[in-house]
Amino acid sequence: MKVVIIGNGVAGVTAAETIRAKDRDAEILVVSGEPHGFYSRPRLIELLAGKASAEQITIHNAQWYEKKEIGFIPSARIERIDPLKKFLVDDSGKETSYGTLVIAAGAAPFVPPIDGASSDGVFTLRTIEDAARIRETAMGRGSAAIIGGGLLGIEAAGSLAALGVRVVLLEVSGRLLPRQLDETGSSMLLAMLEKKGISVMAGATVAALRAGAGGLEIRLEGGSSLAAGLAVISAGVRPRIDLALAASIRCGSGILVDDFMRTNLPGVYACGDCAEHDSRLYGLWQPARAQGAACGNHIAGVEAPFRGAVTSARLKVAGIELASVGSIVGAEGVRGIVEKMEDGLYRKLFIRDGRLIGAILLGDLAGLDALQKAIRDCEVFEP
Repeated sequence: MKVVIIGNGVAGVTAAETIRAKDRDAEILVVSGEPHGFYSRPRLIELLAGKASAEQITIHNAQWYEKKEIGFIPSARIERIDPLKKFLVDDSGKETSYGTLVIAAGAAPFVPPIDGASSDGVFTLRTIEDAARIRETAMGRGSAAIIGGGLLGIEAAGSLAALGVRVVLLEVSGRLLPRQLDETGSSMLLAMLEKKGISVMAGATVAALRAGAGGLEIRLEGGSSLAAGLAVISAGVRPRIDLALAASIRCGSGILVDDFMRTNLPGVYACGDCAEHDSRLYGLWQPARAQGAACGNHIAGVEAPFRGAVTSARLKVAGIELASVGSIVGAEGVRGIVEKMEDGLYRKLFIRDGRLIGAILLGDLAGLDALQKAIRDCEVFEP
């Protein structure tokens, strides 16, 4: 059996590890568009802040692939899949055959249609190279604007502030993290960030970016503008599905898969950020790893289906800790119980039909694991 895996992120590498653990004879090949071994993408913010090196955030180096007898081709971008003849073509024109294919191509940063978004000094943060370029530019220019106040945007702002860079965070919605926090939690987080020296502009829509001597002019809708040495666009990601679409693999927002990560084509699987399972895209590390395990197990002949995951978002920036787990959306039949609210601390639980469905913890993450388990197992919960 020859298994080729497109993608060297957590989903693809977990699939490879799982297959090898179950089948010592399988031929496994991982193809990566990046030059590095498997590294922790969530730790890119540490690299950006100068708190870790590329080597320190690397989980598996070249020797690991050799030890596991897993073939590894770095810096090769797959441009075409031929599902009839079962081969891939990369950007050098090289063809690679496969018996079973796993598409774990991940996601790409979404860049809104902002006039001037391709200007010099405008970045996205997704790779080791991105973090290095942003850090070098920021140190030379002294100020930065983060366009997008989601989790990654806030973490990037914290990393740059730690370097002594003046940072302004521009968020299009009226408050920070509307999907992870209620209004009280958002207000508390805003105050905490501002105390750390990070300026926040909520309800700010960027209309245009203009490069000039030593930096950028950022024009906002409504006519106001501000100057910054660089801008980092952090507006979410979009699944990489172009290869799948061109190969007639069924897609929605992502590549459509079942509980075993199978696509509509025999012998072709998908997992991780590019996969859509049960109408959901996760874009998170833990679900991607679980999908990679389900995929690898099925290829190796073991049925251990992926049944979905409880969403969990965590943030640790400038000494601020935050976790948002499960569903925090107020709806009929949902009770929100505030257990703690004081300076820098906030804890709120969301309960429906006697069961915990969501939780917000800000400033103190004590008990998080137990709360996650209660949500995942649908336990009867009495606060």
